[in-house]
Amino acid sequence: MPLALILAALFFLPTVVSAQETTGEELLAQARQAYTGKGPREALPLFELALSRFRKASDRRNEAITLGYIGNCHKRLGDYARALEFHNRALQIKRDIGDRLEEGKTLSNLGLVYWEMGDYKKAIESLTPAVAIGRALNDP
Repeated sequence: MPLALILAALFFLPTVVSAQETTGEELLAQARQAYTGKGPREALPLFELALSRFRKASDRRNEAITLGYIGNCHKRLGDYARALEFHNRALQIKRDIGDRLEEGKTLSNLGLVYWEMGDYKKAIESLTPAVAIGRALNDP
């Protein structure tokens, strides 16, 4: 086993072991903190664990929010195809549950992914309804 893999396992093992005893909400908070403090690569395993907890609990709203964060991680890592995949899954759930504010946020995130990809037409197609939702909900 390569040394880098062993070191990575040792680095993440305490986080994963302690994460086994935490709720989805606590994991999501830890993942958000890791995302802002350490970056997307370190946060992804926590987001994925939180996602698993939310799915087991049938918590569709937090499942969708977590899918969005995973999409943001992939965007920051430059994997735009995966980012789009996760944001589109989040968008579908948010639409299914009727959470317009979250729908607007996800449309905005999709627009930003398309923008970074240089697909300005699709970016505008995502950002325009995001702005309309924000205006309709009085949320700038």
